[in-house]
Amino acid sequence: EPRIAEPSLNPLVLLASLWTGAYVEQAVSDEAALLNHFVRSPYRLGHVTVQLPSLNLGAQRINTLEIHPDLNSTDEVPIVWLHGAGAGLGFGFRNFDSLANLGGVRRRVLALDWLGQAGSSRPSFPSGGLRPAWTLSESQQVELAIRFSVDSLEAWRAALGLERMDLIAHSMGGYLATQY
Repeated sequence: EPRIAEPSLNPLVLLASLWTGAYVEQAVSDEAALLNHFVRSPYRLGHVTVQLPSLNLGAQRINTLEIHPDLNSTDEVPIVWLHGAGAGLGFGFRNFDSLANLGGVRRRVLALDWLGQAGSSRPSFPSGGLRPAWTLSESQQVELAIRFSVDSLEAWRAALGLERMDLIAHSMGGYLATQY
């Protein structure tokens, strides 16, 4: 699915743009330019639509980079690269070619933006059932935050039909990978 940044008149989105100095549209465009300049292996950049009924979020889009998409075979185990908190898949730009040709062997590499970050959908954070998330205990909020990421990673894996994958992750992505 092609990547299209969603324009918004939501005052909170506009305020966030003023705070960070960046708009989602510009971030998506800059990321594409970065990958185009540095990644030499053939790749495809787009969204994977996932269903998240476990979080009451319905359909969401996860921004996905696929390097060597021609290796889309059930026999191959792809490398999945996960970024850290507050980042995006573009942070791996210097690693993608090396991973895609690891040990002189072509590998399919997939990188994604966690739900709620970078080029992925930014749904409202799920609540604790009938209670708003802010009324939950700290441990309940942490558990819900982990579920938000882990459930979206599992939905992404299922949407792509991956039976196996080698996870490589950075920082908070590593923590979430261990929770997965």
